Amino acid sequence: MNSEGKRPSAIFFDVGETLLRPRRPYGDLLTGVSHDLGVDLPAALVDGLAARIDTRVAARTQQMLPFTFPAAESQRFWYETYHGFFLDFLAATDARRLAQGLLQLLSSPAGYALFEETVGTLKHFRANGYRLGIISNWE
Repeated sequence: MNSEGKRPSAIFFDVGETLLRPRRPYGDLLTGVSHDLGVDLPAALVDGLAARIDTRVAARTQQMLPFTFPAAESQRFWYETYHGFFLDFLAATDARRLAQGLLQLLSSPAGYALFEETVGTLKHFRANGYRLGIISNWE
């Protein structure tokens, strides 16, 4: 309820980690991509992926750099993030192929799944007269 006692007429949601999540943990997604490409992965690469991504994102935040940008720039940011990490563990050709494969997976619906509660929650709010929307920096 707002200060006037009226309920809001709309509810807005973020997308990532609110309505949907990666289909599997990042290490499992990476292992699947590497298997499909025939690239052998050192355990340290798989184990450190999520932390490396978090570190890169935190660095952008500390520098007050945006996360919402044109698709081409976003693709470049994520490719460089993955590729830079993979170069620490793999030959350049394998690092490039793996970065491209992971980026392709995580840029498509195949890499994600709805949380179990998402559909029921959205239906509940819709049935109770709320307008629903999304406000997100998700691509």
